[in-house]
Amino acid sequence: MKTTHTFPDDWVARKNVLFITTKNLNYIRNAQEIACLRRSAGQLQVIGCEKGGTISRLLRVWLRLLFLPVRSYDVVFIGFAPQLILPFWGWKFRKQTVVADFFISFYETLVFDRQIFRTKSLAAALAHRLDTTVCQRADRVFADTCADADYFIRKFGLTAEKTKVFYLEADMSVFYPRKSLPARLGPTEKFVVLYFGSILPLQGWT
Repeated sequence: MKTTHTFPDDWVARKNVLFITTKNLNYIRNAQEIACLRRSAGQLQVIGCEKGGTISRLLRVWLRLLFLPVRSYDVVFIGFAPQLILPFWGWKFRKQTVVADFFISFYETLVFDRQIFRTKSLAAALAHRLDTTVCQRADRVFADTCADADYFIRKFGLTAEKTKVFYLEADMSVFYPRKSLPARLGPTEKFVVLYFGSILPLQGWT
């Protein structure tokens, strides 16, 4: 599986791109993708929200899409949670190349990681359908890791030919090497570790 920290030239370079996300625009994955698009795309329009809860952001994004003419766009890039956009608005993007950031699987997250739904429940089936729809309808797909991409290919009918791995990067304006005061280490301690992230089952917490 090919990996990248930038977007392939034939995907977005010098093209008129519409970027859509239902996650906060300052979310690190969105910020990274928007920055890459601004460097490579010919023109870029962003549809998303800075603040608000999940439902309010989703409704505002859907409302904008309802009245947005899309003829002038070459590429529709759907950022975080394309499951909330492509299955419902794909009819509007039939003439555009659709790129989806399949950052997480609804099915894997809700059924296995967080165990909110049972495997054979109706909700699990719906989550699986949303994942499958994105993987099959999108013309190009980004995954977060090679392991994720392999899983999506096996589980949701995604093809390796239209998939690339786009690694998440730290915001270098915030995280960069700097001097620190000497740490007060105990007799058995050797390192001071900074952990950045949340604590989820996926990350080893049970």
